[in-house]
Amino acid sequence: MDDSESDGCNSLPEESRYCQETTVCEETCYGTDVEYSYRFSYPRRGVAVIICNDRDHEGHRREGSEIDLKCYYNAFSHLGFDVLVLYNEKRAQLLESLKRVSNEDHSDCDCFVLAVSSHGDKNQYNGVQEDVIFTIDHPVKSKEIMTMFADKSCPSLAGKPKLFFIQ
Repeated sequence: MDDSESDGCNSLPEESRYCQETTVCEETCYGTDVEYSYRFSYPRRGVAVIICNDRDHEGHRREGSEIDLKCYYNAFSHLGFDVLVLYNEKRAQLLESLKRVSNEDHSDCDCFVLAVSSHGDKNQYNGVQEDVIFTIDHPVKSKEIMTMFADKSCPSLAGKPKLFFIQ
């Protein structure tokens, strides 16, 4: 991403564009016990995957998707994440790319982030209502994506924060 390009992020006040610094909070709703906090001292912050689709399987365009992408990219890069952008991928490509990421060794990472900027919906499957994300050819269940990064599927992220932003 080229920071010199004009984007919607630049219209935000400077202080809301990025997290300028982080501090350790000594008190939590659980007290001061360290056992209730995550360790953020691994060599790498982690991987941030951005899924951005500017159109869906019916060809409908999403205005502003490029702004979402730039804002996510800038924010996660600034926070020290290794950013992977999956842009307008077909369902099979997307699942293959995510499977590759989930099979990577994340043992030297603090956490994992996945952000989705795409059309979506709630669909009925066998009488169960589920959220789906539209790719450029077929929808994919949100749960299917999140399951790829569960402790059992991705052991090197076990016990670590996994943040999912689905827009």
